[in-house]
Amino acid sequence: MKSTALTGTIAATLIASVLPAATRADEADARRILQSMSNYLGALDAFSFNFDTEQDVVTVDGEKLGLAHSGHIAVARPGQVHVTSKGGFTDLEMAFDGTILAVADADTALYTSVPFAGDLAGLIDALRDTYARPLPAADLLIPNAAATLMEGVTEVKDLGSGVIGGIECDHLAFRNPQADWQLWVAQGDTPYPCRFVITSRDVAQAPQYRVTVRDWRETADGAAFSFAPADGMMEVDMETFALKAPNFPTHLTLEASQ
Repeated sequence: MKSTALTGTIAATLIASVLPAATRADEADARRILQSMSNYLGALDAFSFNFDTEQDVVTVDGEKLGLAHSGHIAVARPGQVHVTSKGGFTDLEMAFDGTILAVADADTALYTSVPFAGDLAGLIDALRDTYARPLPAADLLIPNAAATLMEGVTEVKDLGSGVIGGIECDHLAFRNPQADWQLWVAQGDTPYPCRFVITSRDVAQAPQYRVTVRDWRETADGAAFSFAPADGMMEVDMETFALKAPNFPTHLTLEASQ
């Protein structure tokens, strides 16, 4: 017990000695890095990546659990996107070709499709506000991500360098009245987001949503944006699909986490 307590004291002392220097780093650098990432993403005609997510869920008994998902996202501007998301309770696919939005669940063999006219930003808003099915890391996919992410921000920190999946990144931290969020941005000529973490401070036990980006590419990676249902799948309306098929994981955007 004494050894454990001593180890904890040493760790706390080390953290206290490191963090003040990091948190004094220039706020302007953090804003510049965020804007550089936003400009880079907004200038791309297409991109794709694999992702791993973990979403904290707090049970009625106060137990905090993590639900993990992995998937793939491909985007072709101005308004095509293909998403897969697979976890212990979900095996979902979403495709938008610029005119038709389709969502399918392999476990129930159901899919639904609705007409939609608009660009990627409009689709993200509709998925979140109308269908309650936000895209993974949606805040990072819109053309001017920095402006959206900085809304309501009260604190900005540049925490220096970090390494995610072998990629050296700039580690940034932000705070707004409801949430803390951290962003790791790849250093160099391709400043893409390597990890995004949101902590909901106004929810009991401060649950987090974490997404890690892997295998970043500046192409749509041959994605099929028009959905083709597999043999045996049945089409239903959106309301029936929402009742019988699991949702995309929630807390996928900064706004949703609040």
